[in-house]
Amino acid sequence: MEEFPSIYIEGAAASGKTTAVRLLLRKNPDMKAYILEMKEEAEAIKKLDEIVKSREEWNRPGWIIFEDMHSALSEVTIKKIADCIWNLPAGWHAILIGRDRPHEGFLDLIWKRKMQIISQEHLHFTEKDIRKLTDYFESDLDPGEIYEQTGGWAGCVDMMLRLSQADPPAARRNAREIKASYEITAYIKKYILDTLSAEENEIMRRAVICP
Repeated sequence: MEEFPSIYIEGAAASGKTTAVRLLLRKNPDMKAYILEMKEEAEAIKKLDEIVKSREEWNRPGWIIFEDMHSALSEVTIKKIADCIWNLPAGWHAILIGRDRPHEGFLDLIWKRKMQIISQEHLHFTEKDIRKLTDYFESDLDPGEIYEQTGGWAGCVDMMLRLSQADPPAARRNAREIKASYEITAYIKKYILDTLSAEENEIMRRAVICP
């Protein structure tokens, strides 16, 4: 963020893209931030146009967050976003979040160091990261066990910590018990397994046979 006007966070479903941005926002509560949901493309671009045209919006540093940069976005939308990034005033940054590779309309931004790609591997929490999070959330869960049960996938770590906080003291569960809970198993099915492509499903099927 300090070196590039924009970053593109690329990763599979529930790999931690949105969680990473939420943590970033939580650590910077005074930062002006606009979240544009690109699933609602027309509404998001209308809001972007309003931000770009309003001089008052640029008075202090801020972030524009483009959530769900999916492959069906129009060329016009991609150009508007790219133009916005090219013209961001000092102190402003754009954060793009998507499952797909950056659109070719962003390549010039990448080549000219106006955009940095953050890959999925960078989003996985280490055991050290999880220890910091358990301290931050004042959770009783064991960081090593959380890492063992989640593999560091940020979405699952975040869910596990929130569920542990919801447990009354007399009914506290360990990480393994929470991983087996309805909430976590349903989350993994809905946000990870059910969103896989045919190719990804085939890889998963083969992994069961030959890990």
